[in-house]
Parts: sequence; C-alpha cells; structure tokens
Amino acid sequence: MSFSNGRRFTLGMIGCVTALTLAACGNAVQVTVDRGSVAVGSAALDFRATTLDGGALDLHSLRGKAVLLNFWATWCASCRSEMPAIQAAWVRHRAGGLEVVGVNFRQADASAQRRFLKQVGVQYPSVLDPDGKIADAHHVTIGLPVSIFIDRAGIVTFIQTGPMSPDFIEAQLLRTLSPQPAAG
Repeated sequence: MSFSNGRRFTLGMIGCVTALTLAACGNAVQVTVDRGSVAVGSAALDFRATTLDGGALDLHSLRGKAVLLNFWATWCASCRSEMPAIQAAWVRHRAGGLEVVGVNFRQADASAQRRFLKQVGVQYPSVLDPDGKIADAHHVTIGLPVSIFIDRAGIVTFIQTGPMSPDFIEAQLLRTLSPQPAAG
C-alpha cells in the first residue's frame, strides 16, 4: 500500500497530536494507592488521586469521617439510577461526618464525567482513575456500581456490588456513622 506525501503528513500529525494529548492527560492525572487487600473489617486502602475539579484527594485526610466510596462510570445505567440517592444521603448526613467520594471507573474524559455528574445532580467529590489503579486495588471489575462503606476509624464496614436503594443506603450509612465501641 502506498501513501501520498500529503496523506503521510496527515497521519503523522494525527499521531503527534494523539501522543501529545495522551502525554498531557497522563501528567495531569496522578493516582497512587497503598498496597494491601480490601475486606470488611480491614483498614481502607489509602489513595491519592486527582479530583474532577483539578484538586487532589487523599483518602487518609478523611479519617474521622465516615466515607462512602462509590465506583461508577458514565455508561453504567445502575450508577446513574443510584447516584441521586447517594447525593441526597450526602446532603442529609454531611454535617454529621459523612463524606462521599466517587471514583470514576477507567474513563479518561474528565469533561464527559463532569457533564454526566451535572446531569444526575451529583455535587460530592469524584476522582479520576483512568488506569484503574484504585479500582484494581479494591478488586473492582466491570460489575458496577461498587460501594465501600468506611467508618470514622478507617475500617471497611460493608462492600456492596450492584445498585443500592435509598433505604439500603440509609441503613448502611447509619451503621457506618454510628459511634464505634471503645476497644478494651
């Protein structure tokens, strides 16, 4: 197959633009995750990731708060259906020490993610995980949504695979937000 000089130039330019775009996106999104295993009763794995607004979020900085870690994707219909209930629960319990952190599942287009969250009315923070480092560390695969409830001491209290009803979210959050008995 023979290409004309103009076609070679065009293909070369497309390749350069793609490489530069990927390089720029790769530098903008930073994700680090502690090693370990996630299970009910274990310490939550710390991670640091870029938020959709360009900030940084460290899970350990939320210690002292109950956390609902919710893995989602723009193509996930079940994610879309449960997000308004998660948003409402966050608004209802935020003053009582709840933080919700969305983790986007392996998607790199931050603009599409922001549009999606705006459409479903989500205002809680969400982090980028385009290479799946956070998802892999938490054993999250294609079965979305996945929600991990973490108590104020940083211990995983419940892991849910699949969508949650508003009543289910409320019940799990009340357990997660309740004061933990003193050790001893």
